[in-house]
Amino acid sequence: MDLNFIRLFTLTTLFICCSIATYTDIKWKIIPNYLTFPMIIIGITTITYYFYITGNFQIEYYIAIVCIFIFSYILWHFGLWAGGDVKLITAITTLLIPSFLDNFTCD
Repeated sequence: MDLNFIRLFTLTTLFICCSIATYTDIKWKIIPNYLTFPMIIIGITTITYYFYITGNFQIEYYIAIVCIFIFSYILWHFGLWAGGDVKLITAITTLLIPSFLDNFTCD
């Protein structure tokens, strides 16, 4: 499978899901579980497959996901964020890794 296809798939998924999350958050003040949990599963599965294909496994990526979740959970615990924000930022983290953003540099 082409690596550019994987990058395009994850970025497209991210764009569509964030657009839906924005709409539901503005209209009903909720970011639904049926949106964020599949995002997390798709993100982790796709990135793990990406690491498998490239042979460049990065444990730091998975540690970063856990750290982002813990940090955002602390913000939720102190009432600074809502629960949907915790789920959404964790899902966004699973769909992005720095090597995916190489396509957007202005060199």
